[in-house]
This record gives sequence, structure tokens and C-alpha cells, in this order.
Amino acid sequence: MVKINLSVVTFVLVSLVACSKFDKLREPEVTVPVQDKIETRVELGDSIQTYQVLGSHSLLSAIQAKEVRAVGNRKIKTKSLVLSFPKKLIGENFVFGGVVTQVSDVKNATLGNLKLSDLPPVFVNPVLSVKDNQFSMDLNGCLQNCDELSSQETVISLPIVALDEVNDRVVVDLSVLGEKLNLIKMMDPNGEDTQLKTKTSEVVSMDFSASTLVFDVKISMVPIQTKAGENPEETDFTVRWYLRLGSVFNPAFVSREKTSGVGYFMTERGRVPKIIRHGLTHFSGQSDQGVVKYYLKNIPEDHKESFKLAFDAWNQKFIETTGRKLIRYEFVDIEDPRSKFLIPGDIRYNILEWDLVNDATYGGLGPSIANQFTGEILSSNVLVQGPRIIEIYQKWFKVSEKIQQLQSQGREFLAQEELKNFLLSREIETRKSKGQLKLTLQGKAGFNIHSQDRPYEDPVIQKEDFDLIPVGVSYEDYMRGYFMDLVAHELGHNLGLRHNFKGNLSAGEGDPQQGKVSVSIMEYLGRSFRYLDEIGPYDAEAIKYGYMGVLPTITHEFCTDEDVPDLQNTKLSAECSRDDATSDPFGYFLRRLNRAVDLVISRGTETAPAWKAQEMATFIESTVRGLAFYATSAETTSSDWKQFFNKANRPQEASQVGAYVKSEIQSRLQPQDLDSVLSTKTQEAQGQVKQNLIEFQNLIGEVLGKVGA
Repeated sequence: MVKINLSVVTFVLVSLVACSKFDKLREPEVTVPVQDKIETRVELGDSIQTYQVLGSHSLLSAIQAKEVRAVGNRKIKTKSLVLSFPKKLIGENFVFGGVVTQVSDVKNATLGNLKLSDLPPVFVNPVLSVKDNQFSMDLNGCLQNCDELSSQETVISLPIVALDEVNDRVVVDLSVLGEKLNLIKMMDPNGEDTQLKTKTSEVVSMDFSASTLVFDVKISMVPIQTKAGENPEETDFTVRWYLRLGSVFNPAFVSREKTSGVGYFMTERGRVPKIIRHGLTHFSGQSDQGVVKYYLKNIPEDHKESFKLAFDAWNQKFIETTGRKLIRYEFVDIEDPRSKFLIPGDIRYNILEWDLVNDATYGGLGPSIANQFTGEILSSNVLVQGPRIIEIYQKWFKVSEKIQQLQSQGREFLAQEELKNFLLSREIETRKSKGQLKLTLQGKAGFNIHSQDRPYEDPVIQKEDFDLIPVGVSYEDYMRGYFMDLVAHELGHNLGLRHNFKGNLSAGEGDPQQGKVSVSIMEYLGRSFRYLDEIGPYDAEAIKYGYMGVLPTITHEFCTDEDVPDLQNTKLSAECSRDDATSDPFGYFLRRLNRAVDLVISRGTETAPAWKAQEMATFIESTVRGLAFYATSAETTSSDWKQFFNKANRPQEASQVGAYVKSEIQSRLQPQDLDSVLSTKTQEAQGQVKQNLIEFQNLIGEVLGKVGA
């Protein structure tokens, strides 16, 4: 195993504002002597990380003193950021990649959504090259369909400015990577999406520990358009790049390929994709306390219990299925001096952070970074939009309480106005801040932007959800269950697990109960159900396969994002749905359609409808699609349906399903009690109901036309 001795590797930086690891750089003071050295020791968990920094002009002094020899015709810049790299590591295997770690604009959810976006690791070999008397260390690797025989290309090139022949090292200048790694300029060269232009892009910090070099590229941007005399506010965007020795991977790790019945994320670069998962042991041996260490940052005291429950529940599941714990964890509060060093996205750590800085459109986000040849996870992170979640759910409880009070007073119109204003405000906010962006490395390799990736999507609120708070549930009890579910769901992603949209098909009948709403924590559930979900039997089956190699005994209780029917794939199984929430999806969608009819005609009141049909368009569309897909997919998938044929008064043959679905939808288009409903309303209210019905019928017709039903 090749190891780097920190006493041999020296990082040369411009002088620092302070001795902290990631302080901003400034112009060097020429009075700093060559021998000046800052050594910082930072305790993180079970290890002490050590690094060294010197003033950058020390390199020039070393050249003048003939301690190192300048090579090539490159000019050594005043603000050069220099790494002394052992020549014995030339040709060794490394993994190279980058993760978006920080965005300074705290309210820009579009940019906030970019946090934890990552370039999947590329296996590279450092190779020395020379062209036109300019020396460089090229990182050569394979970007796709890779195996041991794959041809390689230069992923990135680092200029060599000097040789340390005494210590047998090359001295490379990382400062040039600032411009080479300006991802924002590559993503949005004209500022059309961000309305920002690059002011500077530079390498601002560097650190080394655990056989891993990390360095930050900070891109500072200003608005494209500013008013005369206005001092534009800068937006900073930071990517933490890493170069990690391949020899640190666990040689005992066993790769596994995809199997039916359970779902894992897969590697992307290898010719044969592997599932991604953590190793159960360190290569130094088994740890009874758990081999995967998490730092939990900024968690408020009144929610720590929910987070502990989620971690402990996964550990209990691992003990039951593998015989050992996987995870250990430690809370790191905001006052803890280690907090500023623990940045989600740093490849060296596993971090769950209650995000106090950036807005984003998700509730939680839980991606992992894995060895692209074996599937072994290097690092896992979770971001929780805690403050935004608290804000939304406090409003939901207040609105629900007000609605229930108005309904008890017979003021249904005002009650529906309250609900409408709340839901539409959330929908507008979500739509406004959800842009589709694309990041690439020099046009060669794409970043995964997990926040806009369906397999990772965890919406903070489902805009189609018209439910009020469950009766008799306090805010404190609800949020305890909600955060336990959210954290356990995101940890499931961290462990490698995909969504499972069939988990609810095996849910218990009757009123929803704790732990009985789904057999999988990887399910999507609406607000009225989500706080009751727990890690279930499906999740245990998935863990047994991924971590123990035991094939699943039940293979029909899983479907994931690419199995969900949509307008391009209408014949995929209707029972694979993101939008349902009970063991009988068809019945669930019929109840939703009934609810839509009630709101369209304001059934049970003497008033005009508070809702216009167009204001319910997203709710109506997802509901009608859920029903229509039964008609479009019956011939191809009904043999695998679990629940549809189990209910009375439904057809038992696939050939009859289409006509049955059509009949059920048509019966809602013209309610049989319409005359009775209209008779209690004023002339003006009757006109609004009729107009609403026409719009309602047109919306349903449009949806059915799109689906091809």
C-alpha cells in the first residue's frame, strides 16, 4: 500500500489571514522568511489531521537558494498556489472529482439546488509530460464504459514549475485550475440562467489528510446588469475538488451487480455497472461500533431525538440482517470549533447538515460518492432544509387549525379560500425556484445535479396534496415522525437504496397506523401518512442483498423512478406511482377525484366555489393520470397488479379495465346530484359552478388526450 508521509508533502500557499484551514488568501508579505511554516492540527472524531502551509514567495526563495530547480518557461505568479508532489506517486492510481459545497446567495434556491452536485469520481494516473518547454503533470483517466483495457484521456493538466531533486518531488501550480474549473462559466457562459457573470475564479484553499488532497475553487460572480453607481453584490460559488489515493479502498470489498426485486443506485463509469454501498468492515478489521462515521451538524435540540431514532433504526436493521452495526454518529453543534471544518461534500467525511445557509426546493437530499469500478461508497452526505421545513409545516398547522375552526362555524367558502391561498403560494414558490441546470467539466464529463434528479427528489411539500393535518395529532408529535421519516429516507439513499413506489401496496387496511403505511421507508407518501412511516421489510430485503449477497425472496414489491408511467411510457404499471398513498391506488385516486368534484361545485354549501378548476390543474392532472394509466397499462402489466382486482365491483379481466376506468371518470364529469347542489345556490353562484364544471371537464379531456386513453 502506498502512503504519503505528511512530513514529506508540503503545501505552499500565499500567506494567510489567520491559521485556520480554509481562510481566504491575500497578497503575500515579502518579509516572511523561507523557513516560516504554519502547522495546524485539527481533531476530527478518531483522528488528528495535520497540514503545513508556507508563504508562496518561499518557492522563489528556494529556487534562488538552489534547494529546488525551476523548469520550463512558465512564469511563477505572485499568487501561485503550489503543491509539492512525490515523484514516487507518479503513475499510481488516484480518484479525482469535485463536489459543490457552498453558495453565498442564501435566498437563491436555483443556486442552492446545486449544493452536493458532484462529478462522479474518475480513476486517474498522474503522468509527466512536456510540450514547447512547458512541463506538466497530466491526470489521465477513462470517463465512460471503463475497464482495465480502456483508453485514457487527459482529464486535467497541472503545470510543473520546479523540481525538488533532493526529496524527489515535482512542484505543481494549482492556481491555474481556477479558470480551468470555472463550472459556472461552463454551465452558463452568457449568464442567461443565473443572470450572473464571473468576476474571478481561483483556487483559494488546499488541505491534505487521510491520503486525500482537497482544494477549493471559488467562483465570484456579479449581476450582468447593474444600475449606475451601484456596487454590485458578489455571489460566491465553491467547488471542493479532491485527489485521493486508490490504495485506500478496502481490498476485501465485494462488488455486486443489479438484481430484480430490490433497487440500488449504480456506478456510472464502469463498463459493467455495480450497485453502490458501504463496506461492512474497515480493511484493518471489523468495528463493533460501526465503520461509517457521521457528523450531524446544526441539529436543533428539540429535533435531535428524531435524528437519533432514524440512525438507530437503521443500525437495528443492520444488526438484524448482517449481525453488526454499520453507523456511528456524533452531533456537532454550531458553536463547536470543528463545525467550520466539516463541510458537506468533503470526500473525507460523512456529514448530515441542517442547512442554515441556503434555500433549496427539496426537503432532504442524500447522495453518496462511490468507487466507479467496485461500487464502494467513499462519502455520504445529507442536507436537510430544516428552517424551510419548519416554516412550511408551522404554517400548515396554523392554516389547518383555522380551516377546521371555520368549517365548524359553517363557513366553508372561507375555509377553502384559506386552503387555496396556502397551497397556491407554495406551488408558485416551488415553480419559481426550480430551474434545470447543467454542469460539466470542460465539456467532457457531466456533474450529477441531485436536487433535480428524480431518483433523489424529496419534495418539501407535494403541491397536489389537499389534506389537512391528521385529526388529534399535535405539531410536536407530527414533526417528530416527519423528521424521523425524512432522515431515515435520506440515509437509505446514502446506503445506496433507490425509491420504492410499491411499498404502500402492502400497507395495512383501514385508518393509517404507525409503521403500517408502507413496507419501505424509500416510499413517497403524502402529508397525512408520511409521519407514520418506518424502515420496513422491503428495506431489510434490500440490505440483505446489497450488504450480504442474499437474493431477495420477494421480487414483486419494488418499482422505482424509471418504472413510473408517464406521457412517454403510458404502458408501464399503473400500480407504480409516486402520487398514491394507500394499499389501493385506484381507490385512492377515485377519492381524490371525488374531492376535486366537491371543490369544483362546492358541494354541501350555499356559496359559489372558492376554487376555480384551473387553480386545481396540477391536482386534477396527477389524479386523472393515476386513473388513466390503469386503462393504458392493463393489457401489458395487469398480471402483476397486486390490489386492483381484489376489490368488489371491479372487472376481473384486463380487457375490461379500459371501459371501467372510462365509466368511473365519466360519472364524475356530470354529478348526479348536480341539480340538488345548484338548487341551494344563488343565480350567480350557479353560473360559477357551471363554468367550473366546463373547465373541469376540459381539463380532464386534455389529460386523457395526453395520456392517449
